[in-house]
Amino acid sequence: MKVSELEGALLDYWVAKAEGYEAELCRDDQGSFCVRTKRYAGEGGQFRGPFFPSREWADGGPILARERIGLMPAIEGRREFWIAAHPSYSWPRRGNTPLIAAMRAYVASKFGAEVPEVAHG
Repeated sequence: MKVSELEGALLDYWVAKAEGYEAELCRDDQGSFCVRTKRYAGEGGQFRGPFFPSREWADGGPILARERIGLMPAIEGRREFWIAAHPSYSWPRRGNTPLIAAMRAYVASKFGAEVPEVAHG
């Protein structure tokens, strides 16, 4: 699957994998896909809550800052979008929001332009 096409739970899944977390796709109470991760919060070894780096600044913002991902708004015709560039990956990524573009850039910096399909159902 092309990183440029990742969004929602699939993008969050690959960000979790890039962060070194154990991750799996699941369904929430409404039947939508979500990502369940095993992330320890401090030395107490407790699991933290859901992980939504492409949708929540609390999860994606620290990655964006740590990785020094650059963001820029862009317009093509009447379509507005964001472009994100990771310092260690030469091809910028696009997204409808700053976090989507940034997380695509991060995943591409770790895995390249494509990632394996993930089974979900």
